Order: sequence, then structure tokens, then C-alpha cells
Amino acid sequence: MSIALQEQTQPLSSGGGGGGSGDVTGPASSTDNTLPRFDGTGGKTLQGSGVVVDDSNSVSGVTGLNMTGNITVSGTVDGRDVSVDGAKLDDMLAFSWANDDVFIARPSGNNDPIGLGVKYNTAATGSATVQDDGGGLLSQRSRCTRMTDSSAGSLAEFHTTNLFLWGQRGFKYVKDFGWNPSASCRMFAGLYSSISALTNADIANLTNCIGLARIDSSTNVCLIHNDASGTVTVALDTGIAANSNANHLWRLSLDRAAGASTVTYKVERMSYTGVTNTSVYQTWSGTISSDLPSLTTSLGDRLFITNNLNAVFSTVMFCRMNARSTPLL
Repeated sequence: MSIALQEQTQPLSSGGGGGGSGDVTGPASSTDNTLPRFDGTGGKTLQGSGVVVDDSNSVSGVTGLNMTGNITVSGTVDGRDVSVDGAKLDDMLAFSWANDDVFIARPSGNNDPIGLGVKYNTAATGSATVQDDGGGLLSQRSRCTRMTDSSAGSLAEFHTTNLFLWGQRGFKYVKDFGWNPSASCRMFAGLYSSISALTNADIANLTNCIGLARIDSSTNVCLIHNDASGTVTVALDTGIAANSNANHLWRLSLDRAAGASTVTYKVERMSYTGVTNTSVYQTWSGTISSDLPSLTTSLGDRLFITNNLNAVFSTVMFCRMNARSTPLL
């Protein structure tokens, strides 16, 4: 006895999903590991795609991604550690952006430095005034002036609203300024880690600072620096008496590469006295490699003076401050 079997073909039927009869069709062939996608709106025809999921579950061929929500990444993105770089972004965004205290402008080209614009405290200490500097170079420069009152121990200063530079990103900093001090003045011009009000105290006790100053142990303009503790280190004594600078324009330049343990400095003194018709230009430069603010210490611009023991007016004159930081990523 023999039995004949007849082959039959039936369409697949889906058990209740999708609303179709299950007769989905596709191309005659496919590319291994590529994801299929619908062709048209009928819900029954598939086509190939260029998105590949290989046997190790790596995805390639995605040319664009539009999504909402958060992305959680374990590992690196294009060789960058997202957790580390994200922390740097958090540091940068920690400023009070809502008040435009700090703004960033990147020139064309991803490798160009970032320019930092900063806002100065509008409630600066001291009286805004026009100060006669004896016909010196300062009288030829645009400047803002603050003056102490005539009682001993009174203060005048300018400072940025926020701290905006730190060593881990590196910076280039240039400040032009002048002062008309009393005989016993205390003064500071440079970078400092606080925007809190200074007092009539020896500048030698400032921590986390780099700048030009007159400290109690010297009558001259000195370049000082300090880390988070102790008293300042004097990197340079210019030999220029601090109380003889009414006609002088000073420039302080500081350069710290990203993550570097050293700061390169240049100090310039420029003067023109109309009475004697003589010009003076002096410059000092060098490198500081110890007793510096840490790489993670934020710094802001400060220009400060107190008349200390003398019941006379003392003045600080702000001309220019320019700061640039290296790119974030």
C-alpha cells in the first residue's frame, strides 16, 4: 500500500496584533545584520536599511539621531571620557548665567581659545571720581576710578562679580591699571580667589592669589603669590616705591597652561610725566613654580587699595583687563 503526500502552502496569520492579516512581504534578499523598516504606510511591506547591528550588538550606520530624554554612557565617546568632561562642563556652568555675570565667545575654529567676558561688581567700594594723575600716561587712557574717603583705614576697589579662571583650564590674563596711593597704603592688583569684601589688613596674608601689591614688609611694588595657606611669597620686588606711582601705568601679564604647575609672568611699568618730558619703561619677567593656587581653585580679577594709617585720599584706576581660557573639550 502506498500513500501520496501533497505539499500545501498557507499564509501566516498573526494572533491578534497589528490589525493586519499577517501577510507581510519584503525584498527578495537582505543584507546580513541590517535592521528592516516599513516601506510606506500599509503596514505589510518591509524594506532594508543601512543600520547594522552586528553579532556583538554594536550598532553602525546611524547618520542622525533625534531623541528626548537622557543618554547614559558607560565608556568613552570618540575617545573622550564623558564623566570627566561632564564634570568640567558642570564647573563652567556653575556661574550665575542668568545675570550675564560671565559669558563665553569662541572665535571661528574649534581649536581657537575661548574669550571670557566678565561683569564687575556695580557696588564697588569707594567713591567714583575723576582723579588728576599729574599729566601722566594714565590721563591718556580710558579708565574707571575709585577713591577712598579721607579717613584712615578706608578702602576703594574693583572686583569681578564672579570667579572665572582656574588652572585646570589654563588662562592668559592681562591687566592695565594705576594707583595714587598714600605713604602707608596697602594695595593689590591681580587674581584672587574671593569676591568677598577685603579689609584694611596686611596683603601678605592673602591666600590663593597672584598679583602686584604693596605689603607691610616692603615699601615697594612687589609681585606676590600664595596657595591656600600661610603668607605670600614675593616673586619680584620691583624696587619702585609704591607711593610714587601717580603717573604710572602698570601692566600685569600672567600665563598658565592648562593643568600646568607653573605661571609665567611679565610686569611692565610705563610712565610719561609732562612736566619733565621724560618717558620711563621698565619690564620684569619670570616663572613662578611653587606656592600657587591649586588647579581647581577659581580666581577673579581684583583691584584694591586702602590708605591704611594715613587720613588722605587714595585712588585706584582700572584701565583694562583681558582674560582668555583654553577650550573646554
